[in-house]
Amino acid sequence: MHIRPFIIAVLLGGISLSSAIAGEPVVSGSFHTVLMLGRQCITVPKTDVDLRPGARLEMRRCQNSADQIFDWNVITFEITFNGLCVDAFRVGAGPSQSGDPVGLWYCQKNDHQKWFLDHKGASRVEAFNIVAGGSPSSELCLDIADDASVDGARLTIQNCHGGDHQWFRLTPSPPLTGRLLSRR
Repeated sequence: MHIRPFIIAVLLGGISLSSAIAGEPVVSGSFHTVLMLGRQCITVPKTDVDLRPGARLEMRRCQNSADQIFDWNVITFEITFNGLCVDAFRVGAGPSQSGDPVGLWYCQKNDHQKWFLDHKGASRVEAFNIVAGGSPSSELCLDIADDASVDGARLTIQNCHGGDHQWFRLTPSPPLTGRLLSRR
């Protein structure tokens, strides 16, 4: 697993950490696709009712808006939004499977809610796959199921294949501007 370079970037200040409940390190930011120069971000759909468990995640034009900022806990590997966890919805019992839809659900600390960043054998330096299935060695990746250039494209998990629909970048929030590392 290639999570080590990401953790090193966090530790060196390349990506800012905020503190979650119980003091665990959390990276806050938006997940951009690498498609079309990263103009699409993972987004919680806007509705006229309050956010509810079961909301399916989708891709929308990046706007650095509150519905596109997630927290990724680098200890528990949960990605959260307003107290709900990103979940690979599984109909019935058993492990996650290719085709499972992705959305928000109550945090239950189960394998359907663990997300690992990896490079799955490719040479994209700044991008990563978001691996599902409860294990960093899983062969299931977050995938844009529909036409990724269309607002509202849904997210699922699929077998990792290295295609462009499975590569993402994390942009910290708030953006790091004019911040230099100082050595003492």
